[in-house]
Amino acid sequence: LASAQSKQNVPPGLPAFPVIGSAISLVSEYGDIPTHMREMYRGNYKKFMKAGQGVYTMGLPGLGDGLTSKVYVVSNPHEFLPVIQNEGKHPSGVLEALWPASERLKRRRDSNALFERGEAWKQERNVVQLNLLSPQIAKGYLPGIVEAARLASRGAAHSAHAFDEYAARVSFDLFNSAFFGRLAKTADLTRKDADPRDVKFCQDTLDGFEYLVPVVLSPLERLLVQGLNLSTKRFDAFCSKFDDAQDRCAEIVDDFIARKQRGELDEREMRSYVSKTLEWYEQEARDISFDQVKNIFFILLTAAVDTTSSIINWSMINLALNPDVQEKLRAEIQQHLQESDVASIILKRREEVPYLHAFIRETHRLTPSAPVNLLKNTNKALTIYGYEIPAGSKVLLDSYSMGNDAALVEQPEKFLPERFLPDMVEMRKGTAAEMIDHPLCSGPFSAGARKCPGSRVATFEAMAMIITLLNDWKIELNDPSVNTYEDVGTHYGAILQPKPMPKLKFSELR
Repeated sequence: LASAQSKQNVPPGLPAFPVIGSAISLVSEYGDIPTHMREMYRGNYKKFMKAGQGVYTMGLPGLGDGLTSKVYVVSNPHEFLPVIQNEGKHPSGVLEALWPASERLKRRRDSNALFERGEAWKQERNVVQLNLLSPQIAKGYLPGIVEAARLASRGAAHSAHAFDEYAARVSFDLFNSAFFGRLAKTADLTRKDADPRDVKFCQDTLDGFEYLVPVVLSPLERLLVQGLNLSTKRFDAFCSKFDDAQDRCAEIVDDFIARKQRGELDEREMRSYVSKTLEWYEQEARDISFDQVKNIFFILLTAAVDTTSSIINWSMINLALNPDVQEKLRAEIQQHLQESDVASIILKRREEVPYLHAFIRETHRLTPSAPVNLLKNTNKALTIYGYEIPAGSKVLLDSYSMGNDAALVEQPEKFLPERFLPDMVEMRKGTAAEMIDHPLCSGPFSAGARKCPGSRVATFEAMAMIITLLNDWKIELNDPSVNTYEDVGTHYGAILQPKPMPKLKFSELR
């Protein structure tokens, strides 16, 4: 009886084997996982879930725990909340799973604390969020972000054939305006004053990230690289790209420091993230080396390029595929621009610019930058849907599949921002469908103690670019092979990017 009860308390799931986890089942059904990540989660959801209810297990090498790399997957954000609420003193996060990034830093003898857990992580995390996390500090970066977006928009038409590369440069420019207080001007390739080393940094970052998750999910590469201290062709390529990017970041930081010491920084540069963090380091830093601080700068700069560019890429695809949505959103933006500037629109309450917020939320529902943005360790044993989840287990929230379930979302295959307007959200309250409005499902930035500290700045950046591009250009597809978002290929490097990116067409509005 005890044995039968024990079996009843084990969730259903995919077969998982030592080292390789569920790779055989997943690859045989879906093919290359980094290319078919959305299809994998949707397929498993249909097998094991019903209207967002339930839990299942699978073995995900590089992400899961134990010999079979087990992860527990849930789709109901209410059921996932206890996982976050029981994170403990040293919480876990997605960065821990990115072992190739951690291993590269280790081999360079650089700090990899942000990719681990414990007091060293906590110490570096405090530095990261020091001049980034608070709403007031983020607002202070807005004027530079808006100006960088204005300059970047001018290059959209020139780069319509390779918009993903343009979006990476845009993201670099936007974050640079907050990070260093400088206008890098890499996005518009028609300009002559962009530093070619910055352009190369963006391309190296974009190329390097393509290798990340494929290597993470390879049990053979993990054995060779981490277990035997060897290397592989893909790991070497990943390291090469990020070594070059890290060296360029160090050049920018060293130049910034030299100019700061000579008193050559302008007012915006003096208010920048790097300047404020350097001042903190000189006055208050304890038990952290300057090399660690520079390493933190590099990690933030590369992460900013990838996540923001993905949001911009998918936003443009959705606008091009849905001209009616584009016109509605442009009308709302231009109505406000008659009386306000871009920064003021970004800071308006959700009810004042409802369609803009609904558009961003619908983009994340249908074409998320991170289909799974929450991966946590349980600090203690939990019970989810009657199943016992042991302490120390990896639990993953698949809000993407739940948000595309026809039992919860009407016409889930259609891009309809209207479903996230205030009256529709109000109508869902008290129904099973209201779980799609849960804060844990609203964006790609995780949650809890390891939520992305730059999430507010990244949101400002994406909004600034969407507003500016819509006000400057009519956006159309220039690719006859793409009729719906399902026609756009994907690749999961560190974040889900469209690949290949469809060719676009930008027609000037003024």
